[in-house]
Amino acid sequence: MDEFFEDGSLRLSSFTKFRKSPDEERGDIFEGRVNMEITSPNAHHAICAISGQEAYVMSTTTVETRKLGASLKSDSGFRILNSLAFADCVSRQIAGFLGGCQGLCIYRDDIMIQKKDSEPIRTPESYLNPEEWVADYEKYVSKHIVDAFFLKRAEYSHQGEYRFIWFAQGAEKDHLDIKCPDAIKYCERLTTDQLEQRT
Repeated sequence: MDEFFEDGSLRLSSFTKFRKSPDEERGDIFEGRVNMEITSPNAHHAICAISGQEAYVMSTTTVETRKLGASLKSDSGFRILNSLAFADCVSRQIAGFLGGCQGLCIYRDDIMIQKKDSEPIRTPESYLNPEEWVADYEKYVSKHIVDAFFLKRAEYSHQGEYRFIWFAQGAEKDHLDIKCPDAIKYCERLTTDQLEQRT
């Protein structure tokens, strides 16, 4: 906490790190996994995958209580006052940044995603070469699977997570340490007294 407000120091973790974490509150073996069915007018797609793209995640919460802090083994925190500006500042410190997304996590017992697409998909034979079809199909799938990165099992619903994800072009790392002093102005400390009032 002190380091962040001194020079903007932040550690961003990867989906892989969350999958491997032994901590029951921070770890989840399903992080970054995609289980999805997409139905389009001329095709039915079943996708089962694990994100291998370089991506960094910051998990925050909408629950400001000492009880949640204790379960996460944390006694301090900060509130992000402008999530878009904060995410933009962070993105400038990530080499090869491609894009990002943020939002509330959705909690369900069933983490299979079923989507319908009203647009037909081009079939492989309509392309001049297979590489072109593969590139287009990857874009098609990528457009639909973002939802999966915000879907969590219901047992984690007490966390009320608001998630930031930054995608980059490069080899996936366990975590990324950055300094982002410009982000400090979009945040404020949460004191113990403030958390006690919300318990």
